[in-house]
Amino acid sequence: MIDGSFVNEMERVIGEAAKVVVIDGKEYSSIILHDPRKPPPEPRALAVYTLDSFIAYIKANRDALDLTRMLIVIGGPDRLALVGPLHGDFEQRFAYCGAQAPDVLGNLFNNYHDVESFLIRLQTCFMDTPDREYVFRTAGSIRQDSQVLNKDDGVTQRVEVRKGITLNDFQDVRNPVVLAPFRTFPEIPQPESPFILRIIQGPRCMLAEADGGRWRLEAIRSIRAYLENQITDIPILG
Repeated sequence: MIDGSFVNEMERVIGEAAKVVVIDGKEYSSIILHDPRKPPPEPRALAVYTLDSFIAYIKANRDALDLTRMLIVIGGPDRLALVGPLHGDFEQRFAYCGAQAPDVLGNLFNNYHDVESFLIRLQTCFMDTPDREYVFRTAGSIRQDSQVLNKDDGVTQRVEVRKGITLNDFQDVRNPVVLAPFRTFPEIPQPESPFILRIIQGPRCMLAEADGGRWRLEAIRSIRAYLENQITDIPILG
């Protein structure tokens, strides 16, 4: 059983162990000290989904922010935020407004899809470009009982397609194809990038990204240029 004398002895030992040592003019504690205070809660950033809404919030400045101390941080091709300076003893950096482009692609890339779903996504999630038409025409002409030849070099495949009403033919699948999916904000041009089109038995189709993410840099540059054209007094990082 712990009695009062034990507690007093522990307080005495801890008190003796806690010492302050001064080295080169700086004070150090002999034990680890924890700040009992908690950082203040962060404000919830206003969420918008377009660049124009983000710009409108800044120009209206209904929250009376000191815009001379703000930063615009482009966190990727589909998101950015208005953030303030380091604040308080805990040096917190608050975000006051964030823009996030809608994700319309989901798991479209690097996964196989049945032809019907693939064609629908191709029409609704991509800009109209010559290679989109080629992919649509190729995938749409594949027979349901088509063969996908296993003899390919990893770049070119041969698939059985409909030719006319009753005739069938084998056709090479050209790669890569250059497409412009909806991957960033609608106010800026959608960056084009190469994809590898693959088809397997089923038939099922897949588009694999093939540019190493360079399109992201292009989208970020376009976002920055769009903002700089309308906002001149806030630094933009990205």
